[in-house]
Amino acid sequence: MDKDINNILSLKTIDVSDLQIENKDNLFKTMAKMFYDADCIRDEKAFIEALYKREKSGSTYMGNGLAVPHGKSETVVKPSIAFIRFKPFTYDKEENEKAEIALMLAIPASTEQKEYIGMLANITRLFLDEEFLVKLKTEKDKNIILNEFKDRYKNI
Repeated sequence: MDKDINNILSLKTIDVSDLQIENKDNLFKTMAKMFYDADCIRDEKAFIEALYKREKSGSTYMGNGLAVPHGKSETVVKPSIAFIRFKPFTYDKEENEKAEIALMLAIPASTEQKEYIGMLANITRLFLDEEFLVKLKTEKDKNIILNEFKDRYKNI
């Protein structure tokens, strides 16, 4: 994955407006639209299908209010990340855990599995920093969120 986060995350793919998200389906649709509007994917429906395909192999809920849904699809134009903060909802009925932030990855289908797993590992490493998590859950300025990602991403 590109080490320059400017190429994979932008202000267009960050939403800190604490949206009312009712369920995972609503979250996936909202974030797929963010990717589509930012020209990261060509087809929202195809991307949502990729997200659900991935969910079938195991939950993308990480704990601590964080979900990291991701999908690999032909519709993805370039590797991309979207971040959204929302009013908490139960992400997975089985786990009965409430998510309040999500970081979504859109991965081109041509990406090698090893690179894909490496990208996920690097991204999830960012969330080991408790201070970073608190900032993501509270900061109202998208520019600050983007800069926080930039500062931390270059060090992973």
